[in-house]
Amino acid sequence: MQAFLQCVRRQTRCQPWVLELGCGDCCQASHFFAAADAQVVAVDLSAEAHSVAIERTAGLPTVTVCRADMTRLSEAELPRKVYDVVCFFYSLHHIPLALLPETLASACAMLAPGGILAVAALLHSAVAEEEADSAVIPDPLLHRDALTNDAHKPLSAVLHGMHLSFLNPVTFHSMLECAGLADIECGMRGNLYKNEFPCRRGYFIARKK
Repeated sequence: MQAFLQCVRRQTRCQPWVLELGCGDCCQASHFFAAADAQVVAVDLSAEAHSVAIERTAGLPTVTVCRADMTRLSEAELPRKVYDVVCFFYSLHHIPLALLPETLASACAMLAPGGILAVAALLHSAVAEEEADSAVIPDPLLHRDALTNDAHKPLSAVLHGMHLSFLNPVTFHSMLECAGLADIECGMRGNLYKNEFPCRRGYFIARKK
């Protein structure tokens, strides 16, 4: 995590403005960038995550936490409209595949010319692109609900269902290009959770054209 965020920070100007989308309650990327001399806006839709994030960033004067839907950025009331970095830090797998192109395009629209889109994501490890695409489910949160609502369903079955919403790296690379991004760099770590489902961690850095 640190190496990826450090790589992003080295490619930005002094005192950049950073937008973290889907920050959750821990705001990991926001904490890093705030410590690296950045002004940060952290966004999450969950009321609970928003409340906890405010508490956890109370000692960071350069971080502002906002409640908004990262799939509807044009409607969000944020402190500013243009950023040097827009970051999705393990949040995109919460978005249905059908909304990803529009979400990425909206994020790109909020970047300054030459700005960086940074994405850390969970990637599908299926060998065939067709297999990964056909396996994507419309709403991964349904599987999270099953984890709490179906006590008789094995945990491994629930987790296997969730992994079907992870991104296909080839398809995602194409989505970034379609969103108006260039100079796309991608790095991947090996399979995780081998006993439950195939999954890789992927890291993408791209610049606005």
